[in-house]
Amino acid sequence: KEAGTEVRCKIRQSRPVTGADLATLCPAQGQHGFTREAEYWTGFARFFRTGLRFTPIGLALRNTGRVTATDIRVELVPDPGSKLTILSEEKVSMRPLHSSKFPHGGMFASHTRFGPRDIELQEEAGRQKILWSIPKALPHLVAFSEAMFYVTASEAGSFPLHCSVFAENLPQPARTALTIHIEMEAKDINIEEVAAFS
Repeated sequence: KEAGTEVRCKIRQSRPVTGADLATLCPAQGQHGFTREAEYWTGFARFFRTGLRFTPIGLALRNTGRVTATDIRVELVPDPGSKLTILSEEKVSMRPLHSSKFPHGGMFASHTRFGPRDIELQEEAGRQKILWSIPKALPHLVAFSEAMFYVTASEAGSFPLHCSVFAENLPQPARTALTIHIEMEAKDINIEEVAAFS
């Protein structure tokens, strides 16, 4: 996951779990709590399926120079027409809260918290661009991103991201590439998996 190297990931394609299967995890229809449980399991099944389809990627950058680099901006741009799909953290389905597991009720917001946003996803004229901002990088040390972005593709393959590194005390941007290799697996989700991972 360091800019300039390669990332290999496996993505699982599956059909949505049917409502009839999800209903087996709920109280009988018409009983108290059915609607609440049905909403939870529908949301969790969607979250679980999205998690299998998208792979999270964080970034790392090593300062190979002898002085501290400051005000660093890393730009990653896919090829024009690339079949790679990139999503920001806030666009990926958030894990729903199973409120029935909290016997005393109350408000819980931890599942809606967005993580640090040092990585930003921009789109201009139909092309996506990943921006990573780093305040400083000490000599010979590796800086790691706090946030992530998520990738998937409609088919297996290798997808290059062209990388440019800018810094206040860097006369010319450093250029390299990060290649994402994606393998595909077609396997439907069963209701036992949904229950086990909830």
